[in-house]
Amino acid sequence: MPKPRTLTQNRAIHTLLNKKGIDAELKAEMVTRLTKGRTSHTSEMYFHEANALITELGGDALDSSRRTQQLHRQKAGIVQLITPEQHKLLADLSAARWGEGWNQPLTTLCQRMLHKAAPRTTSEANKMIEAIKAMNARDARQPKEAA
Repeated sequence: MPKPRTLTQNRAIHTLLNKKGIDAELKAEMVTRLTKGRTSHTSEMYFHEANALITELGGDALDSSRRTQQLHRQKAGIVQLITPEQHKLLADLSAARWGEGWNQPLTTLCQRMLHKAAPRTTSEANKMIEAIKAMNARDARQPKEAA
């Protein structure tokens, strides 16, 4: 059975209907046409039908959450490339650990852990991020030696 429409879609539909001044009779006709006669009520629409109505009314179709999309990709075996957020976090953690010249130590660590110069996938980036976090936590626990 197809996924039912969401509350967010319902809000978007009724907001667009009100903005356009569409009455209940016309709304019922539109819903009946989009559902191919299955129903005339928005509450009984399926997810894809509600998206079609939103698009027809001039709105942007709602998609599933980013997390859901990533889960579906992972289950399908699609490898996710490193995200800009992960890249920034990796750069920030590396800069905090090694200072100005953080690029070379990070490359060395990547070579040792991943056998590559830099992480390419989210999985590889997560390994590097967690490794640097663990090193920073370990250094925070150990007292500094006097020189």
